[in-house]
Amino acid sequence: MLRRLGKAVPPTPGQSIVHAFDKHLVEVRAWLKNQPNMAVRYVDYAAVLQDPHHEASRVCAFLHRELDVEAMAQQTDKIAPPRT
Repeated sequence: MLRRLGKAVPPTPGQSIVHAFDKHLVEVRAWLKNQPNMAVRYVDYAAVLQDPHHEASRVCAFLHRELDVEAMAQQTDKIAPPRT
C-alpha cells in the first residue's frame, strides 16, 4: 500500500515478522484459554506429517464425530514433501 501511494517502504527484516507472529500466537492462545465456551485442539504440523492417521484420529475424538480417518490422512500426501 505504501508503495502504491508513492511512499517509502521501510525494509522489514524477516525476524521481526516472525517475532510479531509468535507474539500474536501467544496472545491468541491466552485469549482462548480464558474462553469457557470454546474448546481448542492444537494440531502440530510436524506430528501430522509424521503420523497422519494418529493425528486424524485425535481430531475425530476431539470433535466427537466418526469421520473418514483414512481420507483425512491421505490429504497429507497432497501437501507434504515426499518422506525420506
